[in-house]
Formats: sequence, C-alpha cells, structure tokens
Amino acid sequence: MKRTILLCLVLVALVSACGGATSLTGTTWTVTALSGVSVDPTVPMTGVFGSDGKLTGTGGCNNYSAAYTASGKNLTIESPVSSTMACNEATDQQESEYF
Repeated sequence: MKRTILLCLVLVALVSACGGATSLTGTTWTVTALSGVSVDPTVPMTGVFGSDGKLTGTGGCNNYSAAYTASGKNLTIESPVSSTMACNEATDQQESEYF
C-alpha cells in the first residue's frame, strides 16, 4: 500500500508540473531527482504512458505496471504491481523512495 501511495504521489506531482492539456500517451518520463536529491543516472527510473491506458516502467531494479486515465489536469493510477527482485543496497534504497 505504501508503494502505491508513493508512486501515485510522484506521478501526480510530475503531471501537475507540466501543466496544460498535453497528452501523456506515448510519453516516457525519466526521474532525475527524488525529494530534491539527484538520482544515480546509471540506474534508470522511468514511466511510459501507453496508448492502451497502461503505465509501465522501471524503478531501477524492478519493473512496474498500472492502469491510468488522464482527463484535463487529473491523473488516476490504479492497480499498480511490480516485480520483487533484489538488487544492491543503493539501488534498492533509491527504488524504494521512488515506489
């Protein structure tokens, strides 16, 4: 549950920052900082908004997927799931903050 809430908050913050009515479909987002701290650029953390209504990406170690709907300035993310592979401590910590 904690992962779900954090993922939703991060994505809502990212969408809010872009403003306007730009479509998310087909866009790829790359996390460059978490809580004002730069992330390790060698550990990709991404989100891809597909035309099928799915958000997919990687937290640096594990992949995730969720359903999304975007309407105006509102973004709803539902039923997120992720793999549960273990990685090195630094990557796990960074990913935990992202999720």
